[in-house]
Amino acid sequence: MSVLKKEKFYSTALFFAYALLLSSLCVHNFCLLAKGEPSKTKTTVKTKKPPAQKVEKQKKVPVEKVSVLQVVNVTVNGMVCSFCVQGLEKAFTKEKSVKSVVVSLSDKLVVLSLKENMDISDEKIKSIVENTGYNVKKIKRSSVSVN
Repeated sequence: MSVLKKEKFYSTALFFAYALLLSSLCVHNFCLLAKGEPSKTKTTVKTKKPPAQKVEKQKKVPVEKVSVLQVVNVTVNGMVCSFCVQGLEKAFTKEKSVKSVVVSLSDKLVVLSLKENMDISDEKIKSIVENTGYNVKKIKRSSVSVN
């Protein structure tokens, strides 16, 4: 794997980790404010930059198999609390084609990462969301190459 691809992969992974952390803090604080309680959490995030890598001459390396990660973004209406988030996460993790689920209450978004060579239909997604008690506003599919 080339140095540039590794850096792009790690920076993308860090972005999603920070986004998940931020969204969970927002959900927690929202629920506390809805109850009339002030936030009691104090969170600091420390980041370390990866050490600088020396650029070496490119050697001929056998071509690695490139995996394609299927990502489905589902915009959902009706979510208002962390209980809503947990219900959707639980419903989607039961699906065998779903690798991971991230639900953002503030963005009203469910992000599904699908297992390799597996898919889930839009009708199935709508059915799961509606059976959980919410409405699907939009479904957007994309692919991400991962080495």
